[in-house]
Amino acid sequence: MRDPSPDGYFVANLDTYGGNSGSAVFNATSGKVEGILVRGENDYVWRGSCRVSNKCPADGCRGEDVTKVSALMDIIPAPARGRGGRGGQAEAKMPAPHRGEAFGDLERWSGRSK
Repeated sequence: MRDPSPDGYFVANLDTYGGNSGSAVFNATSGKVEGILVRGENDYVWRGSCRVSNKCPADGCRGEDVTKVSALMDIIPAPARGRGGRGGQAEAKMPAPHRGEAFGDLERWSGRSK
């Protein structure tokens, strides 16, 4: 982490590219999610007539901005409490047609049958 002080986010050195935005950013020691990647340095630079990956020294470039999970806690709904079939965890409350579309491939890939 380069700068933990900005309100709502921190600046970190991460090896990311466009398309990684929205990814969880984990604490390497605890394994807990610390934030969500939201923006960062330019991915590519011109070197002669070629575009190459932008390699930044540890203290160079601007770094990547990560929204702190703590900044989101007030807008994340609490988990539903109920009779979940998975160790007390509540089952997702999606209408049946959407549930099949969202989880059908996951069940097939994981070897679980419906």
